[in-house]
Amino acid sequence: MATRTKLPKTAKTTPKKTTPKKATAKKATAKKVTAKKATAKKATAKKATAKKATAKKATAKKATAKKAAAKKATPKKTTTPLAPPPEPAVVPRPLPPQAEALMRQILADPDDLDPRRVYADLLVEHGALHGESIQLDCALRLLDRNDPHRATLEQTVETQLGHHGLALSRDLRRVGPFNRSSDTTICFAFARGLPELLRGVGADIVPLLQQAVEAAPIRALELEATAADLQLLAASPALGQIRALSLNSPDDPLPAESVIDLLASPHLRRLEHLSLCGQLNLDLARALAGCAALGDCRELVLSEIGNMAPSESGDTAPSGLGPEGLGLLCRSGRLDHIEALSLSQARVGAAVAELGALHNLRWLSIAQDKLSVEGARALAAAEGLGGLEALTLEACGLDARALVALVEAPRYAGLRRLDLSGRGNGLGRGLEALLGALALPHLEALGLRGGAIRERGAGLLTRAAAHDTLARLQELDLTGCGLKDDGLAALATARLPELRVLNLSANTIGAAGLAALAASPLLASVRDLDLANNKCQNAGAVALAACPHLAGLERLRLYYNWMGVGGLRAILAVTPKLVELVCGENNYANAPGQVVARSDTLTHLRRLTAYEQNGPTVTELALSPAGRRLERLQLDAPQITDEGAEALAALPNLGELHLSFPTISDAGRAVLRRRFGPFLSVSPDVERWNALPGPD
Repeated sequence: MATRTKLPKTAKTTPKKTTPKKATAKKATAKKVTAKKATAKKATAKKATAKKATAKKATAKKATAKKAAAKKATPKKTTTPLAPPPEPAVVPRPLPPQAEALMRQILADPDDLDPRRVYADLLVEHGALHGESIQLDCALRLLDRNDPHRATLEQTVETQLGHHGLALSRDLRRVGPFNRSSDTTICFAFARGLPELLRGVGADIVPLLQQAVEAAPIRALELEATAADLQLLAASPALGQIRALSLNSPDDPLPAESVIDLLASPHLRRLEHLSLCGQLNLDLARALAGCAALGDCRELVLSEIGNMAPSESGDTAPSGLGPEGLGLLCRSGRLDHIEALSLSQARVGAAVAELGALHNLRWLSIAQDKLSVEGARALAAAEGLGGLEALTLEACGLDARALVALVEAPRYAGLRRLDLSGRGNGLGRGLEALLGALALPHLEALGLRGGAIRERGAGLLTRAAAHDTLARLQELDLTGCGLKDDGLAALATARLPELRVLNLSANTIGAAGLAALAASPLLASVRDLDLANNKCQNAGAVALAACPHLAGLERLRLYYNWMGVGGLRAILAVTPKLVELVCGENNYANAPGQVVARSDTLTHLRRLTAYEQNGPTVTELALSPAGRRLERLQLDAPQITDEGAEALAALPNLGELHLSFPTISDAGRAVLRRRFGPFLSVSPDVERWNALPGPD
């Protein structure tokens, strides 16, 4: 049975009759009661709201206090803040037809930079990042050799080309051998952002030169050529596009007759650089003097290799250009625009006075020629060489009188670089006279390599530095100067505040010498230090690591120093700005790869050369953050596992890989060959690698 709800007794079903006066009073009373109830309700709600707000504030206050207490109790974190999220990757968009038209213009006239710059801008606008490589490299080619910003831009360009080399060379790599790996150097090189130079064996390159110039703006050749190669090259219309030509012979000297025929080719239009290593003789000098293609030449290198010709007695004797040949060249007018000239074993002697006709000459190098006192004085008296900035006289039979005659010549006051390297220049006895007469206020680089100056010479350099004779010196090459520990200790006290490059290789330096160097201010501004082929050992390395100035080093070579693991670790722990490290042939086995892989400080390292790294070490290096930053890696006698090969192939910044006597499986070879292609050099047995597919 359903339950019925009982109604409240607040009203009756039949209303009671009332008078109007009573009804009005009743309504007023009801209204007052309703208002009173509403007021009470509002007050109650207000109190409740206030109570809630108070409770909320108290809760928030307690929470804040709790957080503050927790923060106070928790130690501060030492980790660096998180890096901002990476920018989204640029997705390349299809290039418009204009891009193909611009590339055709570039190929038709590789000398013109304007279409190349427009092409680069178009690539960048459409998200093709290799366009920036072209922009930067074009800017680099416009800088002067002495521009202070050049080194920085060169490094940036090298990095960019390492990233985008495969993309920039794709069309060229579809031609003949240009996607192959090599056993020495890469078979092509970039200039102004695109492949411009081909290097290698003439028999491989010359037959395909026409196809190559149709695929890339090739302007330069470096060939190991035979007479047959030069004959084929002279007949090629593609020779008209070549602006820089370097020729040498892999075996016998390059015959002068073959070069003469090449210089007479109707296809040879304009050479800006010519380098010939082979037979030099008077007939070749005449051909050079008559070659119209040399009218705009800026750099000429003539070096005799295997320079033997029959003498009157029937024996063999050097030939060379000779005084008459040099005179023909200098007076021909063909070299009026020449800026750099290098002569090696040219047998010109005192005829160097003829060089005074080359008024635009800025860089002059003469090597292995018996200038003697007469030649040095003739060179000092050559009137047209007032603009000379760099002078190299290597193994030229100079003595104290010859050296003094050169550095006292007023017309050489603008020299920035002076290189007197090589045995036979009398530096052992002549250095004191040289430094005493040195009046070169702009001198920035001094080369004394192989000069056997020993401890006494080091002291003379220190004394000259004290008199501000070498105040602006930035580069000093003392390779093989017989310094030993005492010599380095004497040199360490030299005041050379602007020194940035110091070469001390092959000086039998040990711990005592390095301790003296570490305690001196000599390395305060040095960024490039070469200590290869010494006897540092662990003790010397630890002593050097105490030098506070190593923190600024960017390049360091430690090859063949009898150094152990402890010494290497000590040095690398205090050289956080290293960009390049060469550390082969020492007693630390796998330490280089392991130290680099596990380092938290070597954050700038981009180029590494290491020897005999085992499989786990190579893999560890390739998987490490330091490995991911590498742009160039050279490994001699490494063991590379399949996992290591995959890791090396995955390195995002590695543009070049060089391997000597690697132990690796066929699968590992395939992975590396596919990834690096022509940017991989392997010795020996490179043909086994080239049988595998390369990159697209």
